[in-house]
Amino acid sequence: MSDVTLPKIPLGTVVAERHCILWDSEGRQREIIIKLGAPIQPETVSGLFRCPAQILGLGVDHIVYDPAGEDAFVALCYALDLVGQVLEEASKSLNLHNRYKTSETRSPAWVWQYMDHPNEPT
Repeated sequence: MSDVTLPKIPLGTVVAERHCILWDSEGRQREIIIKLGAPIQPETVSGLFRCPAQILGLGVDHIVYDPAGEDAFVALCYALDLVGQVLEEASKSLNLHNRYKTSETRSPAWVWQYMDHPNEPT
């Protein structure tokens, strides 16, 4: 795919959502919410599908990521990979820790490493 800048798309219909907790260096919890929108094929010249995703709680709430792929499935896979990259980079830059992170290697690994743990005391 070339470096064509595509117009941004809204989050649209949320088809999946994950909540997880990260901790700062002082032990305070921060709830992170990942929202995945339904892949769409906007009426653009590119003909590419886009899969919107949003991550709340890391200071990037205003961004709707929308990677493109040759079909809806590929766009969805790219969105899942991108969410993992953003989670990892933002966690490092904000010095946040995932107490439940495992050495899981199933792809995309972040899905298995950033789990919702509702029994965690607040």
